[in-house]
Amino acid sequence: MGAPGSGTPYYRLCGRLDMENHTGFLPSVYAEYGKFVIFLDNTSYHKSKKLKEFLGRMGGRIRIYYLPPYAPELNSVGVQ
Repeated sequence: MGAPGSGTPYYRLCGRLDMENHTGFLPSVYAEYGKFVIFLDNTSYHKSKKLKEFLGRMGGRIRIYYLPPYAPELNSVGVQ
Protein backbone atom coordinates (compact mmCIF):
# COMPACT_ATOMS: atom_id res chain seq x y z
CA MET A 1 0.00 0.00 0.00
CA GLY A 2 1.26 3.47 -0.69
CA ALA A 3 0.56 7.15 -0.25
CA PRO A 4 2.42 9.35 -2.75
CA GLY A 5 2.27 12.54 -0.62
CA SER A 6 4.12 15.69 -1.56
CA GLY A 7 7.59 14.38 -0.76
CA THR A 8 8.92 10.87 -0.27
CA PRO A 9 6.14 8.31 -0.78
CA TYR A 10 4.93 6.61 2.36
CA TYR A 11 4.29 2.90 1.93
CA ARG A 12 3.87 -0.37 3.77
CA LEU A 13 4.53 -3.85 2.45
CA CYS A 14 1.95 -6.40 3.52
CA GLY A 15 1.30 -9.98 2.61
CA ARG A 16 -2.34 -9.42 1.81
CA LEU A 17 -4.44 -6.44 0.77
CA ASP A 18 -7.52 -6.62 2.96
CA MET A 19 -9.61 -4.51 5.31
CA GLU A 20 -7.48 -5.17 8.39
CA ASN A 21 -4.25 -4.10 6.70
CA HIS A 22 -5.99 -1.16 5.07
CA THR A 23 -7.43 0.24 8.30
CA GLY A 24 -4.06 -0.35 9.95
CA PHE A 25 -2.33 1.62 7.20
CA LEU A 26 -4.57 4.70 7.18
CA PRO A 27 -3.86 5.80 10.78
CA SER A 28 -0.13 5.52 10.12
CA VAL A 29 -0.52 7.77 7.07
CA TYR A 30 -2.47 10.21 9.26
CA ALA A 31 0.34 10.14 11.83
CA GLU A 32 2.84 10.92 9.05
CA TYR A 33 0.91 13.65 7.20
CA GLY A 34 -1.98 14.81 9.41
CA LYS A 35 -5.42 15.34 7.88
CA PHE A 36 -5.46 14.02 4.32
CA VAL A 37 -7.52 13.01 1.30
CA ILE A 38 -7.18 9.55 -0.20
CA PHE A 39 -8.33 8.31 -3.58
CA LEU A 40 -9.36 4.66 -3.67
CA ASP A 41 -10.29 2.24 -6.38
CA ASN A 42 -13.51 0.27 -6.17
CA THR A 43 -12.26 -2.94 -4.58
CA SER A 44 -14.85 -4.42 -2.21
CA TYR A 45 -13.08 -3.64 1.06
CA HIS A 46 -12.67 0.01 0.05
CA LYS A 47 -16.46 0.29 0.15
CA SER A 48 -17.12 -1.97 3.12
CA LYS A 49 -19.17 -1.22 6.21
CA LYS A 50 -15.99 -1.68 8.28
CA LEU A 51 -14.23 1.11 6.37
CA LYS A 52 -17.22 3.44 6.76
CA GLU A 53 -17.26 2.74 10.51
CA PHE A 54 -13.51 3.34 10.70
CA LEU A 55 -13.82 6.66 8.86
CA GLY A 56 -16.60 7.69 11.24
CA ARG A 57 -14.25 7.07 14.18
CA MET A 58 -11.61 9.24 12.49
CA GLY A 59 -14.02 12.18 12.68
CA GLY A 60 -13.46 13.62 9.21
CA ARG A 61 -9.66 13.64 9.43
CA ILE A 62 -9.50 11.28 6.44
CA ARG A 63 -11.56 12.13 3.34
CA ILE A 64 -12.22 9.41 0.78
CA TYR A 65 -12.86 9.86 -2.93
CA TYR A 66 -13.34 6.97 -5.32
CA LEU A 67 -11.70 6.61 -8.71
CA PRO A 68 -13.98 5.72 -11.62
CA PRO A 69 -14.27 1.97 -12.26
CA TYR A 70 -11.81 0.52 -14.77
CA ALA A 71 -9.42 3.49 -14.68
CA PRO A 72 -6.05 2.05 -13.56
CA GLU A 73 -4.21 4.96 -15.23
CA LEU A 74 -5.57 7.22 -12.48
CA ASN A 75 -4.01 5.12 -9.70
CA SER A 76 -0.62 6.79 -9.21
CA VAL A 77 0.56 4.16 -6.70
CA GLY A 78 -0.06 1.26 -9.09
CA VAL A 79 1.22 2.88 -12.30
CA GLN A 80 4.93 2.55 -12.98
